[in-house]
Amino acid sequence: MRTQLDLDEFIPTMDTPDKVYQLFESLGFKVLDSHLKTNPSVYNLPAKEAALVEKIYAVSNYDRRFQILLFKLKEENKEAIRTIPEKILREVDFPFIIFTPDFKTYIFTLVEKVREGPGEFKRKLTKLVIDSAQPYHTDKEILTSLALSSETKNPVDVYKLFQSTFSVEKVTKKFFTEYREVFERLVREVTRQNKHLKFTLFSRDGSIENFVKILLGRLMFLYFIQKRGWLNCFDGWGSGDKKFLYNKFQEAKKDKKNYFKDYLEPLFFDTLNNPRRDKPDQATQFGGRIPFLNGGLFEPDYKYNDPSEIVLIDNDSFEQVFSVFEKYNFTVKEDEPLEKEVAIDPEMLGKVFENLLEENLRKGKGTYYTPREIVHYMCHESLINYLASEVSLDQDVIRNFLDREQSLEKKETLSSVIREKAKEIDEKLADIKVLDPACGSGAFLVGMLHEVINARLSLNRELGRNKSEYQLKKEAIQDSLYGVDIDPGAVEIAKLRLWLSLVVDYNLPEIEPLPNLDYKIMVGNSLIELLNTTLLSRTADQDRNKLIEELNITKADYSTAFDMDQKRKLREKINSLVQILVNYDQKIEKDRIWHRLLGYQGQTKIFEDAPIQPSFGDIEKKLSKKLDELDKLKDVSVTDHFEWHLNFNEVFKNGGFDVVIANPPYVKEYVNKSAFNGLRTSPYYQGKMDLWYVFVCRGLDLLKRSGVLCFIAQNNWVTSYGASRMRDKVISDAQILSLIDFGEYKIFEAGIQTMVMVFKKDVSLENYSFDYRRLQGNDLVLDDILALLSKSSNNNAEYLNPKISRASFIDKTLTFSNSGTELILEKIRSAANFHLDPVKEVAQGIVCPQDYVIKSSLEVLGDNFKIGDGIFVLSDNEVKTIRLSEKELELIKPYYTTNELQRWYGDPENRKWIIYTNSSFRDKKKVEDYPSIKTHLDQFKKVITSDNKPYGLHRARVEHFFMGEKVIALRKCTEPTFTYTDFDTYVSATFYVIKTERMSQKYLTGLLNSNLIAFWLRHKGKRQGNNYQIDKEPIIDLPILEPSQSEQKEITNVVDQIINATKIDNENFKVYELEKKIDQLVYKLYGLTPEEIAIVEGGEK
Repeated sequence: MRTQLDLDEFIPTMDTPDKVYQLFESLGFKVLDSHLKTNPSVYNLPAKEAALVEKIYAVSNYDRRFQILLFKLKEENKEAIRTIPEKILREVDFPFIIFTPDFKTYIFTLVEKVREGPGEFKRKLTKLVIDSAQPYHTDKEILTSLALSSETKNPVDVYKLFQSTFSVEKVTKKFFTEYREVFERLVREVTRQNKHLKFTLFSRDGSIENFVKILLGRLMFLYFIQKRGWLNCFDGWGSGDKKFLYNKFQEAKKDKKNYFKDYLEPLFFDTLNNPRRDKPDQATQFGGRIPFLNGGLFEPDYKYNDPSEIVLIDNDSFEQVFSVFEKYNFTVKEDEPLEKEVAIDPEMLGKVFENLLEENLRKGKGTYYTPREIVHYMCHESLINYLASEVSLDQDVIRNFLDREQSLEKKETLSSVIREKAKEIDEKLADIKVLDPACGSGAFLVGMLHEVINARLSLNRELGRNKSEYQLKKEAIQDSLYGVDIDPGAVEIAKLRLWLSLVVDYNLPEIEPLPNLDYKIMVGNSLIELLNTTLLSRTADQDRNKLIEELNITKADYSTAFDMDQKRKLREKINSLVQILVNYDQKIEKDRIWHRLLGYQGQTKIFEDAPIQPSFGDIEKKLSKKLDELDKLKDVSVTDHFEWHLNFNEVFKNGGFDVVIANPPYVKEYVNKSAFNGLRTSPYYQGKMDLWYVFVCRGLDLLKRSGVLCFIAQNNWVTSYGASRMRDKVISDAQILSLIDFGEYKIFEAGIQTMVMVFKKDVSLENYSFDYRRLQGNDLVLDDILALLSKSSNNNAEYLNPKISRASFIDKTLTFSNSGTELILEKIRSAANFHLDPVKEVAQGIVCPQDYVIKSSLEVLGDNFKIGDGIFVLSDNEVKTIRLSEKELELIKPYYTTNELQRWYGDPENRKWIIYTNSSFRDKKKVEDYPSIKTHLDQFKKVITSDNKPYGLHRARVEHFFMGEKVIALRKCTEPTFTYTDFDTYVSATFYVIKTERMSQKYLTGLLNSNLIAFWLRHKGKRQGNNYQIDKEPIIDLPILEPSQSEQKEITNVVDQIINATKIDNENFKVYELEKKIDQLVYKLYGLTPEEIAIVEGGEK
């Protein structure tokens, strides 16, 4: 019978092997005799690992497959903890290892085997670090969750319990949920306690939320710092109070002081932000030493010493903050996908920041936090492609170098090829220039830092040097990493995460401040550059060249400056030099434009009696506008543009960036028009586009020749009409290296379908093939994603190597299939002899856009309305209530939705009606003849956003499309859905309408609903995951075959039978049989063989 333990009392006493055995016995495990120690040779540990082990205890054993082992190490050794599990995995299927150097600190380690490729496996570690003197609440929760029921004896079931319990995701999700509650409560409290600042410090919308976000961010950051023992040190760095913040809070309550005013503000602004008091012999006002951080996080953002801006926060407001923060273990080390700690790591700074954006801001900015596994893969692939190109080595050689096993005896072993090129590889790694143009809180910058440093560390011995991880990281942070984001808060978080990455294994006697990254990680709009890109280019003007050199030297000096006055002076000097150069170049540009402008004006006068070229006036307007833009440049906000060639001139003097990597913001123009301000004159802008398309185009522009672009973004760009300019840019300026399409799996919680794309800026190859991977099917899980990334065998994965011929893909969508499928598609295309006219025969349905009252409308309209009330679309009862005249009834048209329009045929009994007012109703006088309609629509004036508001529909379309015989296509569907109607059918933009007099529309309905056309659309149409998106472009590209009248008649007769069957309940089986008949008739028309039919019907992918 198990003995229940009080873990609050037991863990602090857990100082012997017997106590570890007792812990697991109390949890229901069958434990072995604690006196039966085992030998490293039993587990075939190599000599180097065995030498690090003092004793091994076998705690528990389930059929030798699941084993709990306790390793007493001779001393703390991180490398042993990383490498021993890999050796144990060769002897034990499911090991759980507890490491301890002193029976005070324990590293509970779940060891898993994960597939990395065909036949390749690596070990994955998930660690729970417990300090028995100060266990956290979550530590005890996790150990309690390991309790084993008496019925559980199967080793696989025991192992699954450990996998479920040691879930980093569970802990981080729980922390964020509680953090959000703390955030919301603190917002309420700051609002309540600071009404005196309502019209000053907190006058702007969202200012209190931003204040609280920064306050909690500062506290969370300091939790990482205090974990290192760096707050209030009396005996060297690392000796500080690891519960400093909480203990000072208790002190404030005891001494009846205000924690925020008397402790936090002095700590933030007078201590952490003050370099002058950080001397070896100088303590802080708190008694011990506290480091100067040199980051923007602790620069005062309000006048904290000014009586008019005193912020009040009582001690009670911090109770809930500490009730959450004190429950969790914070670790400075950011995990890698194969090595995680069940704790809160610096990545949480990013997650919290990006997820606490208000929902409307989140949608507007398109922020989606990238999962760690994806970040690792993208950074890894970017570095592989960069090195392969720069040192002229095969990708597999580079991949093996970066992926090789990290065991002690193999760590020093490099392949002969790598050894020969070690110096060159290291130089390229040191010289790499990496950019994230939408860096957010720095996930990709930190990821690239880890990749570069791991590679350089492994070259140390071969190069005969002993550079520390700290030295290499500092070099990379100062010289290699660049980021831009439109959000100032995100930029500060990114800087802090880089600093935490730098200090994770810090062993220097003095803590160095964060390098100044103000000219490396910057605020701005990455998509708009206003100044001439040659602003800092060398010219024959030597005085100007000296200014450029002076600017470069000053920026370098600034990166290592810590004194506040020195930083201020250097910043002023940089700004002054920039302004001198800008003014110089603006004068040259303005003079050049003036000369051109005067020249065109002169030509206009010369030819004023003769026919004038119409372009003269246009050019004159453009030049005048350009002059105005140059004059306005000085008034532009920092978030309205970013001067790439000015701010990062040291990169562009060498041709550009080596790697551009990002998860760019996904923003549609109809969601946030202001996000596109300044872009509408860009060569990359077009209608129906997404903002991230411009990020790709600009990213390619910013790369040097052979540079690598790696993005994760929506997967529909390959067929989307609004992405045609981006596609052409990619095809003409880049080589596609890989597309990794995740299909229906939602990488982001926002629920969008995505892919990873890797491009190389290269135009040398006219024809090439690339790596194309995609997931198919529903109910996909993370293991499917990992298999796809590692190119492992998986039932849901498809691996292709499509061929690109640049000339043939310009102005085309990008769709790829295996060679057998492509042959069939080409056969179908060749058989086609009829295409629909995109203007005369295809039209989208009506855009109201306000059909009904929705939730957001109520906030404007008030309580007299309810959700669902008709605006432009009315129910039968609403039509009667409005009491329309006969003339007004002429504008009321039958309106149909998916409730009535099914596959094949529609129910003519409509349930809704639409007020069909076209663009002529923009003239408000016209509505005077329709008083009841006017009265009705006047109620909704405040929410109607139509171009023809308030009385005209936004897009009424040409009315004849809705009248008489036609085929209606459902835009988004799980299977192609085409509906024949022979009655007036007014529909919304949810549908497209096909209306042609050149062909039987019943025949067309039969053809379009056939399996052959579904096959075509699956491979050549637009898709969103597994769903079809049947827009105008796929419709006009349909390979329609117009057969003889008798062949048309044969299919038309079957369509008539299907339509009749759909009108009768319980006729589904009959419809199915008739559909199969149509499929066979269509196959015959296109000349498909039985083998080809098998592929079309799913016999092969």
